[in-house]
Amino acid sequence: MANTRGQASLESQLITNVEGFERIVAGVGVVDIDAAFGDITWSDELATTREIQSVDGHFLELDGTWFTLDSETGVPTKVGFSPLRGLDTADNITRVGLEQVLGVETTRFEASLDPAIGASIMGFSGEEMTVLDEATPSSLVATIWVDDQGRMIRILREYQAESADGDPISATTMDLLNSFSEPSPINVPETADAIPAPI
Repeated sequence: MANTRGQASLESQLITNVEGFERIVAGVGVVDIDAAFGDITWSDELATTREIQSVDGHFLELDGTWFTLDSETGVPTKVGFSPLRGLDTADNITRVGLEQVLGVETTRFEASLDPAIGASIMGFSGEEMTVLDEATPSSLVATIWVDDQGRMIRILREYQAESADGDPISATTMDLLNSFSEPSPINVPETADAIPAPI
């Protein structure tokens, strides 16, 4: 699985459900797996945004306006630039068997991940994070499909927890990687045209 490197096309879906409120965001783009750079267009029921992360910074385009994001101005979709996030904590890895993924023969694995990192890697918004209670039990599991070249081409993560009031909290992420290649420069907007994101 160490062969999942370089640049790849990405299809991603982030689903969170906090106290009965479900949020679904779908993304399509390209990511540089090693550098956590990329260019992803995200869509939900409210809007479509384009997000770029590169050596030049972190940018978000909304309704034709580019915003610059500093390290303190986080957006939940930023996790999309790190499709292998959390997998370094994998434990209890089980080989399930062979399975086709978009016509590619893969081996399917299931694993437990460190639940303590769930809140930070599952695409929760800042508002949703305020409901999470680190003291309550939680679980984080992954299903991983690996092709015959040792590349992870589909990663499913499922997180379960409770709020301080005992209400269920869940999150699911699905990342599909294909068209692997050597990294190429990520085109970014002219920084002169980007304004600081509102805090």
